[in-house]
Amino acid sequence: MRGLRVWLHRLLGSLGRDRRERERELDEELRSHLEMLVDDQLRSGLSPAEARKKACITLGGVEELKEQCRDALGLRVIDQLGRDLQFALRGIRRTPLFSAVVVLSLGIAIGSNTAILNLAHALFTRPLPIEDPGRVVALYSTQPDLGVGTPLSFLNWLDLRQQSQTLEPVAGYEWESLAVETPRGTSRVPAQLVSGNYFQTLGVSPARGPSFSPAADNVLGAPLEVVISHHFWQNYLEGDPAAVGRALRINGQPFTIVGVTGPAFTGLNVGLQVELWIPFGVYRQIYPESAWGWYESRRGVIVYGIGRLRAGAQMSQVRAELSSIGRRLERDHPEFNENRGVQALPIAEATIFPWARPFVRNGVVLLAAAVALTLLIAATNVANLLLLRTRERRREVAIRLALGVSRGGLATRLFVECIVLSGLGGCTGIGFVWLTQQALSRVIAYIPSPTAGPYQLPVELDPLVFAVAFALSVLMGLVLGLFPVLTALQGDSSDALRARSDLGGGEARRFGLRNVLLVTQLALSFVALLGGALFLRSLSEIRELDPGFERQQLAFLRVDLSTTGTPSNARTPVRERLVRSLSALPGVERVGVSPREPMDGGWSRPMAPSESAADPDARISPYTDRVDAAFFDAMGLAFVEGRAFTLDELRQPPRVAILNQELSQRLWPGQSALGRSLVLFDLEGRASLEIVGVVESAKYRRLTETNEGYVYMPLSDDYEGLLTFAIRTSGEPDSVLSAAVSETRRLEPGLPIVSAQTVSQVLNRSLWGPRLAAAFLGLFATIALILSAVGIYGVISYDVTRRTRELCIRVAMGAERFDIAGLVLLDSGRHYLIGVVAGVPVAYAASRWVSGLIFVDLLDPYAIVGSVLPLGIVGALAAWIPVRRATSLDPNEVLRTE
Repeated sequence: MRGLRVWLHRLLGSLGRDRRERERELDEELRSHLEMLVDDQLRSGLSPAEARKKACITLGGVEELKEQCRDALGLRVIDQLGRDLQFALRGIRRTPLFSAVVVLSLGIAIGSNTAILNLAHALFTRPLPIEDPGRVVALYSTQPDLGVGTPLSFLNWLDLRQQSQTLEPVAGYEWESLAVETPRGTSRVPAQLVSGNYFQTLGVSPARGPSFSPAADNVLGAPLEVVISHHFWQNYLEGDPAAVGRALRINGQPFTIVGVTGPAFTGLNVGLQVELWIPFGVYRQIYPESAWGWYESRRGVIVYGIGRLRAGAQMSQVRAELSSIGRRLERDHPEFNENRGVQALPIAEATIFPWARPFVRNGVVLLAAAVALTLLIAATNVANLLLLRTRERRREVAIRLALGVSRGGLATRLFVECIVLSGLGGCTGIGFVWLTQQALSRVIAYIPSPTAGPYQLPVELDPLVFAVAFALSVLMGLVLGLFPVLTALQGDSSDALRARSDLGGGEARRFGLRNVLLVTQLALSFVALLGGALFLRSLSEIRELDPGFERQQLAFLRVDLSTTGTPSNARTPVRERLVRSLSALPGVERVGVSPREPMDGGWSRPMAPSESAADPDARISPYTDRVDAAFFDAMGLAFVEGRAFTLDELRQPPRVAILNQELSQRLWPGQSALGRSLVLFDLEGRASLEIVGVVESAKYRRLTETNEGYVYMPLSDDYEGLLTFAIRTSGEPDSVLSAAVSETRRLEPGLPIVSAQTVSQVLNRSLWGPRLAAAFLGLFATIALILSAVGIYGVISYDVTRRTRELCIRVAMGAERFDIAGLVLLDSGRHYLIGVVAGVPVAYAASRWVSGLIFVDLLDPYAIVGSVLPLGIVGALAAWIPVRRATSLDPNEVLRTE
């Protein structure tokens, strides 16, 4: 430790004023030694001049002695590094344009890569702000027909909670959208119903208040208590310091705020902000009667379980126990738990819904591949610029070597200069990180969310990611520094001293390293451009697909009756009153009603043809919806056979159904479906549905889907409250939609309006995936295009400078300006053609990797032309400035100077 303190003292002493003082003292000490030696020589009888000369010889070189003293202090390396940094900064100041291009190129590349790395870290590896997250597990149902990551039924969760011996405690939660009355008005917010021990299980304590009372864990009748998020407290309650203890009306019921979470905790699902947490036991107070079955039947799966491992318990033991509990539940309740088990996942693997995790991972990998390609393009571009600049400085390097600078010292200086440029690029990249994060946040907010709130991307830059970005900057500086170092130190310095530094002409033309780098950059840019073009073409093709319903004169108004406290038996009059009022608006031709929005899919429900209902293999799980009699006319869906629902059928529990043409032909190919029956395996058991009509097939989840079966049932009084009014208009729907919103607010002032969209907006929102991919790949392709322009300009400009004497001689011998331009452009075109040809196999291989994400042919001619043409135009524009300079040369002046 003492040695370290001495070294630090010396280090600090070598900086600033102390360093200057140390140098002054060193000069005085050496001068004192010299005077002592002179006195000795004078006493020996020499003249003053002879005495000083002999004393200087005896003392030796002053600078050499200074270096030895610095070596004794152990700080020569630091001194040398300081001088190298000064050299690098002077070089950067002398060439501001070159330095700015290099720094911006590296900043864009490093910044975009850091942003995607930060996104991946936030989504997949950043630990949750809970106590010991490695001991927390997520619990799901396993059932072949329900998919991956299916929640547990509420009753199964209760049994698991009581029977588990390896998990203590066991908690649970489920997502809801609730209407909350605040000083800002009534708002629908994302909320969770949770078990009373939810926060205890996670080891999260509210920042304000004591959290739920012990009675909150009573699942049959908990008190009306609510814990609010820090975000809700700040944005809806304006940070009221007396918020704990005050009342908050939720779905028309008075809740008491018992806690406010800290700003770090927003729930367990990354990107989904939870605003409210209320106990499971209040579901009867806030839920409509039709939803009670979800809590009182084992068929409905709604609860996401979480548990904490007991001391000493391992995941293998937990999984073995859950397997045993799953078999026990299947044995005790076979009607609802057939082929259904229980599985556990580490909580780190459950921060994204398991069914969505592969899609999110593939999207992040695609973005990472795009930004990595941008990094490669920027690296080749910067390497080429550094190479060209070093060739222009060969005379300067030769002079320094001739003056005695060692090759190692010169290499170190060049390396330091590259590292400084790369470091400045990394610092600039921090700004691009922020811009990229903001862009990602804005785009991701448009992704359809399973909650009332949008996805919210974590934009904080993690220190670990910052450290990786810094390391990436240094690594790029070291790697890119190899090019100028190897170029500067190769060959004989005497040749460089004899060569003309400004006119060139001494170097034979050949396809050297700079040309290889340029061709590589063009090939990579072609790959980036083709990827962006393919996704843009794919998006264009998808937009032209026929959704099966009216795609022009149609608008949708979505409201939520369940959050107003209106009982289900009183909702039908409200619905009918709204239909009458909206139908009377000018420009409205027809109004239909459904709980679902187009492209929202619906509930997948198990069914089977009545003649084969006993055969488990005959069961299907088509998506379903409930609609009124005017829905098909409003949507523009024509009947293939049969009829719409009657008024009597709409006033009683579903006993009839209408199929789409696809499902009708799949179940009874070549036959009529009218008069046949489907058996619906519902929460309450089986129900028989007589088929009274068949309508044209449409798209229900996405425009690219094919062969989807669909079942429509009557919209009776028994629904959960979310309603979508499909409004068919005689003209443009925008003005009609605005009038519909005003009319709804006039009739039902407290009714939350969930959304108001035209059919074009609905379809565009359903294309969030292709739009997101096209937007970001198009952005990275544009960056690649800009970097390519810089690279082409640098190489062609250097070639023009190198060939100045040759071009002037050609002009003096009678060559036309057009011929000179052709010679220069020929080199540019050669690089362009080689780069495109080299990029074709790489682009084709990369396109095959993403073939499942695009909906056009990999060799789509429009995409290929859209890639080749911009690259050629940008290359020509980049070469225009050097060409103009080459054609404006005055041979008399240049050759006279030579």
